[in-house]
Amino acid sequence: MTTVHLDPYDHAFHENPYPYYKALRDHDPVYYNAERRLWLLTKWEDVRMAFRDFKTFRSEGGVALDDSSGGAFPFPMFITNDPPDH
Repeated sequence: MTTVHLDPYDHAFHENPYPYYKALRDHDPVYYNAERRLWLLTKWEDVRMAFRDFKTFRSEGGVALDDSSGGAFPFPMFITNDPPDH
């Protein structure tokens, strides 16, 4: 069994995310990072389904690319809103 660890704030991930995405698709397509408390879907059909099911899956509290933000965006962003706001 292959264990995949992805930290979205790791510089190695930002420099070349594609090997991480492939490993997750192959071994852990619905990935949870307990330290960061985030879920990552890596297969197109899963993302499509989650995007349409805003009652089960939400965009609120999305992950910022800058760890210094403390997980909160400094201003409202439409991609972190769910219907009816977006």
